[in-house]
Amino acid sequence: RQLVEKRAPERKRSDLNTVVDEALELAMLGRRRSIILERYGPEVLPVVFVDPVQVQQVVLNLARNAVEACQDTDRPTLTIKTWFESDSFSFSVGDNGPGIAPEQMRTLFSAFRSENGTGMGIGLTISRAIVQNHKGELLVDPGGKGHGARFTVRLPIAAEERVANRDS
Repeated sequence: RQLVEKRAPERKRSDLNTVVDEALELAMLGRRRSIILERYGPEVLPVVFVDPVQVQQVVLNLARNAVEACQDTDRPTLTIKTWFESDSFSFSVGDNGPGIAPEQMRTLFSAFRSENGTGMGIGLTISRAIVQNHKGELLVDPGGKGHGARFTVRLPIAAEERVANRDS
């Protein structure tokens, strides 16, 4: 319910793995048998200060797009990774679809642009806005030539996170 409520961002200490896994549960509803889910990353990550509902919305948007992109492959596969670096927390969502065509890259984050004809074309626009609101970046590897696309979200570590992780 919180995913669709209009509300101000509420940042709090969150476990990035839990945030990602809860969003994946929603994204995979009704698709468990048709999609192979590969999940990688450390079991424990330091806490991150984010709005968990907004980050879940990003994961949900990226996962749904990935599922859509690989649905016509022989073994549709969704690959999710989480990791921690000295200056950021990151997660990536990838698929084994055909990748993103070069001509689509120019308008990939434009509002109301949908390649599959079923969406509203605002998922990537909203996702990028959420990530930027968290002072992060949303990167895309378009794939192609036998590799699907991969979207990576990098969220910088704020000073309060360093203190919280040092004290925990």
